Amino acid sequence: MTIPAPLLEKLATSEDPLPRKLDPDTAKASNEPLVGNGKMDEKKFRYLLNMDGCGTDKLAEGIRAFIGETEKLEKAITDRVRAATAVSK
Repeated sequence: MTIPAPLLEKLATSEDPLPRKLDPDTAKASNEPLVGNGKMDEKKFRYLLNMDGCGTDKLAEGIRAFIGETEKLEKAITDRVRAATAVSK
């Protein structure tokens, strides 16, 4: 997961309480079925992911956004390298 810099800064300065939402003991005590001693094989994972339209859409949206940001970063780096090389010639 990636977190935008402004959110990281806000989290770093926050004094708000942060309750734990995921807890191994709570998970063990739940009635949720475990697959393979708590591990899920790829076939089961893909089935469950594909059955969750929101999860599938949000995953794809996140991947596209990540790729877009990566392309912007690559372009910015390339532009700076070109500018630096042009100055030094």
